[in-house]
Amino acid sequence: MCGIVGVITKNIYGFHKASQEIFYQLLYADALRGEDATGVITVHNNTDFGVMKEAVESNYFLPQFINCDLDKDLFKNGFAVIGHNRKKTVGKNEDANAHPFVVDETFSMVHNGTLYNHSSLANTTVDSEALAIVLKTAMEQEDFKSALEETLGKVYGAYACVWYDQKREEVCFLRNKERPLFFLHTDKNTLFGSEAGLLYWIAGRNGETKPVLEAVEEHVLYQYPINGGSVVKTPLSPKKETTKTYQNTTHGSGGTTERSPFRNFVAPKGKGKSQQTECSKNEFKRLRKAFLQKTVPFRVNDYVERYYPTNDGNFIVMGAIPHLGVDHNVHGYIDLLEQGITEKEIDASYVKYCGTISDMSYNAKAKNITVTITDIKTNVVKQNETVH
Repeated sequence: MCGIVGVITKNIYGFHKASQEIFYQLLYADALRGEDATGVITVHNNTDFGVMKEAVESNYFLPQFINCDLDKDLFKNGFAVIGHNRKKTVGKNEDANAHPFVVDETFSMVHNGTLYNHSSLANTTVDSEALAIVLKTAMEQEDFKSALEETLGKVYGAYACVWYDQKREEVCFLRNKERPLFFLHTDKNTLFGSEAGLLYWIAGRNGETKPVLEAVEEHVLYQYPINGGSVVKTPLSPKKETTKTYQNTTHGSGGTTERSPFRNFVAPKGKGKSQQTECSKNEFKRLRKAFLQKTVPFRVNDYVERYYPTNDGNFIVMGAIPHLGVDHNVHGYIDLLEQGITEKEIDASYVKYCGTISDMSYNAKAKNITVTITDIKTNVVKQNETVH
């Protein structure tokens, strides 16, 4: 899990100092989603952009950024500022692997999520950099919509992305169902980020008025032109390859039957490595019949507060079921107070989850499944314990 935050100003003459302060606070607080590295893209009205990143937490990064040349340029002629807090997944924690990634000196992107087949997209160390390369290539095509649909059909994993395309002179937003992304429109700015609660909190403590929340729709490209034109929304239908597979974490050896830590779910035989493929309608029917109302283990990849701003411990969780074998995503609700875990622990590797599949729905266009899980339980495994 990583975090994306940022601000697009409505002032055509650059950022007010108050708007810059909002961004500082967003980036500082967003460290809860990623403490390994921090990075910034500044986008200017004259189409220039700047990048600064380092493998440090945001409270160490911000003193270097505040009042540097990039920050000063925002006040003079800034259009947008995009921030990223990294939680290391693929690639070592070093400056070069921090976000944003720049491609051909004209395209810069931040990414929240994890891909499972990035090496098939581009020869990079970090999955996010591979994604930036293929998205940039798609956006260069005359029919970029079709190019994006074909490109996203080759991407397996979770993503919420924000990028600046200097050639097109626009800031773009795109996500799939596994990662959240929100806008909070106020009278002076448009704030954006991975968590709606964070946007409301920072906007409120800085006196922003008339807040209107907008969730970024799944597989819709949002294009904000820096020349002040209207926002363009382009729906996309990723074209998944029928023969494409990707490998996730290895569990056991091939040809064996593996039981989950909760001892109540048997993984499919012959799948030593979990493979996820495009799902046919017949396969969906078979899986629904086999798994509906069954208890299964799953992993949590991301989460958002369910009833902001009540702060009552209720969260929406998103993730995946190991060894299900087809392209899918998990959606469920959890009460942290009831389960005895903190928000900081929710996606920790030692917190194991299981729940009952209450519903499974099929997306005919994307050819994947959404799995709704209820009665979620956790099993916190201490680091010195072994689960058999």
